Amino acid sequence: MKAKVSLTVTVALLLILSACGGGGAEQTPNKPTPPETEQAGEFAAAETIYQQKCMSCHGTDMQGRSGPNLQKVGSKRTEQEIADVVANGQNRMPAFKNALTEGEIAQLSTWLSSMK
Repeated sequence: MKAKVSLTVTVALLLILSACGGGGAEQTPNKPTPPETEQAGEFAAAETIYQQKCMSCHGTDMQGRSGPNLQKVGSKRTEQEIADVVANGQNRMPAFKNALTEGEIAQLSTWLSSMK
């Protein structure tokens, strides 16, 4: 009888311990990899540029105001096409090549091209 109780307690402890283990391996996929972290930083910078230079015409949610809706601009234009429009302007949109650096234009166009 003592052996049966001891075996039952051992099995119960093993089950409890197995349910608690492995937490580190399961958390690793949720941790951003360096490229994702870098991209998130670039996107945050691009959002700031958008808020400062673009939002007045394209809206707080990119829904468009006096400028067109940009919510899905990445499905209509390539990153390079977006960069060209930002830098050189088009139709009523002014050129921003003198107001933004090449790096800022690149950040903004990369971020906008992800809008699909």
